[in-house]
Amino acid sequence: MQIVKRSDDVSGSMVLPRRWCVERTFAWLFRSRRLVSDYETLPAVREQMVLWSMTMLMIRQLARRRG
Repeated sequence: MQIVKRSDDVSGSMVLPRRWCVERTFAWLFRSRRLVSDYETLPAVREQMVLWSMTMLMIRQLARRRG
């Protein structure tokens, strides 16, 4: 993992390398209703909900490719 810092010379928005991958993944995750609000109090439960959400996403994408 590499942290990419924004240049101070540029004004306005600037496309950063591979940032779209992270933003796309967050958009997919926040389609799960339980992840939108902070319902869980334990971090382990929150982590399991993220894993469950990504598993469901992968299953849907694989099923769409086969059909």
